[in-house]
Amino acid sequence: MIVEAFATGIPVIGSDSGEIPYLVDGVGLIVNEADIAGWARAIRDLCAAPGWRKALGDASRDRYHERYSASQVA
Repeated sequence: MIVEAFATGIPVIGSDSGEIPYLVDGVGLIVNEADIAGWARAIRDLCAAPGWRKALGDASRDRYHERYSASQVA
């Protein structure tokens, strides 16, 4: 789902589990998977900052085109 979010320019909040931090790598937020307050804070912070949300969304779309689009994968 992360790559699909990137493709549509959706800001990503991912857990610190497995390969997720590698995928998100600077174009989204990483939260400890068990940190309920951290998840709520990340969502609240993104909702309160439309400029930051747009910047992360733009960066995620750029990441998609750089690494994960059909032409890049092919």
